[in-house]
Amino acid sequence: MQIETKNKAGIHTKRLLSANDAGEYLSISHWTVRALIDRGLLPYVRIGRRLLIDVRDLDRYIESLKNKVLP
Repeated sequence: MQIETKNKAGIHTKRLLSANDAGEYLSISHWTVRALIDRGLLPYVRIGRRLLIDVRDLDRYIESLKNKVLP
């Protein structure tokens, strides 16, 4: 059984995502997500053997990558 991670508006409803889901959220591969974690650029939560990424951390990561436009 697969759990749907998006509501009708296309917004993720789960707070913690697997590397696969985080990759989909960022439009990158799960291998790249793991590399970001390994380099300390993306925080994660370990629950048992699972590595999970908080959606809020993904949003902060996206914001940190944005180019700032100067007036």
